[in-house]
Amino acid sequence: MKIKSILCVFLFSIITLSCKGVLINNKLTSQVEVNSLNVKYLSVICKTWGLMKYYHPNVISGEYDWDKELFNAINKISESKSDCEFKANLLSWIKSYGPIQIDEKVNRKDNLPATKVKMTNDFDWIESALIPEEARLILKSIVSHQNDGISFYVKKTVAGEAQFTNENVYNDLTNPDLGFRLLTLFRYWNYIEYFYPYKYLASDWNLVLEDFIPMMYKSYDEIEYRKILWELFSKINDSHANLITDSIWSDFKGVNNLPIKLSRINNKFIIVDSYSENQMPDECFLPGDELIMIDGIAVDSLFHLSSDYIPSSNLKTKYRDFLLDLPRSNKKRLEITFIRDGILHSKKCILRKNNESYFFDRLPVPKISFMDFDSIAYVNLCASQQVDLINLIDKKIIIADLRGSISNDVENFLEISDLIPYYTKFAISSEIDNYKPGRFIINENAATLSTGKDRRFKGELILLVNEFTQSNSEFMAMLYQSLPNTLTVGSQTAGTDGNMTFVDLPGGIKTAFTGVGIYYPDGSETQKVGIKINKYVEQSLEDVIKGRDTQLETVFQMLNIKM
Repeated sequence: MKIKSILCVFLFSIITLSCKGVLINNKLTSQVEVNSLNVKYLSVICKTWGLMKYYHPNVISGEYDWDKELFNAINKISESKSDCEFKANLLSWIKSYGPIQIDEKVNRKDNLPATKVKMTNDFDWIESALIPEEARLILKSIVSHQNDGISFYVKKTVAGEAQFTNENVYNDLTNPDLGFRLLTLFRYWNYIEYFYPYKYLASDWNLVLEDFIPMMYKSYDEIEYRKILWELFSKINDSHANLITDSIWSDFKGVNNLPIKLSRINNKFIIVDSYSENQMPDECFLPGDELIMIDGIAVDSLFHLSSDYIPSSNLKTKYRDFLLDLPRSNKKRLEITFIRDGILHSKKCILRKNNESYFFDRLPVPKISFMDFDSIAYVNLCASQQVDLINLIDKKIIIADLRGSISNDVENFLEISDLIPYYTKFAISSEIDNYKPGRFIINENAATLSTGKDRRFKGELILLVNEFTQSNSEFMAMLYQSLPNTLTVGSQTAGTDGNMTFVDLPGGIKTAFTGVGIYYPDGSETQKVGIKINKYVEQSLEDVIKGRDTQLETVFQMLNIKM
């Protein structure tokens, strides 16, 4: 039977499936047959399945194979011929897991003042017209049930993010069938629904579910499956949300590369550097060349085509990651059209094979890791080289470069006790509430340091930041900003702060999202907006052509340092 394609933009499209979970050779399989099922019904099933997974006492204990229960539920409810029949089947399914005894004692967590709660899950969907009154009462009772905070499927880490446990990832399913694709969507949707601290900054999560159910239905091969997942991950607006170490997706993006580094300057795509050591001078691009087209397709068009597949916390990081992957292709040659000195040029370029260092080649590499100017010192905290910092304690000014991933060797820069006074509070966090999934509680003491002694470093600290300042680098920048006499110079950072929660999905798919919310002590956001900057400085096209580091030179000018 031919199955007609389904338009993803129709939120209430009718899809055809029947799915029941069975065990074959001790492996769970989903058997897909043909029946009629409404997207609205699947949406309610997903939300009900997730609520019970994280709240129902008989489910969070691990008593059931919850993946199999989903397949069985879809199979039963797919037989519904009307909303009335759907309601009856839904109620029967919910009641099949046993009655809920309401404990009249109030959980101490429920007495939290509003100032301690950053985000709650409102469960408004329970009032859906597709959920009968008796089922609504049961679901509300499940949510209000007092539990001990221990779940078979999730636990809270010391840092406060969720760690998902006892989830079967079905690694052998490189191209999962429809049942498992729906399982993937339902799992991920509920992960974000209950354990993503920045859900309020993401796309409308209920609409995302309705949009992606038919998209999962049309996912026919392993590449389409990954494209849909990549687009799904992008909906939470988080630069941590990437496919991790996935060879199929990596090969799809391109096994070859053109060894150039790109940046978006004045709304133009500019070549800032080349990292090939084997190119002849006449083959090289020059800093300042404006990239116009690749194989006859405008770069702007390529960005708009790929934008939905680039998880990012803000537009600056979306362009950053787009340009990091743009020179990739499975072709061996690309025709590059560019402008140099106002003249349009075009040439065929031979690509080279990606190697293990390819990803790191594309990142900005500090040309200088350390400079000493008597009373002033510059140190690049993202450099791989170790720098002897012992003499920095006597400097009047330290310039600390954070434009990249901070090196583990310098996380205790100068030893923190040398920098901070007796007590420093530089951030607060929001952490999951394992008693009430979906609620995030403010931890006022998440980022405080106490040394028991006054700081030894009495000078001024100047920080350099840009869009490559992400996650740990942003967090450490917040620490340094809390110190007396600190100035931050540069451009918008990635806006992706907080510990990562890692997720394994059917088909061996691994992704992540920011699992702990990070805010300044006054409660102001860092996610999406980035860290606070005192002096905003962007690289200009002229600076690129002349090979100048505008941000560092701005600091040198402020300090009257001549290079």
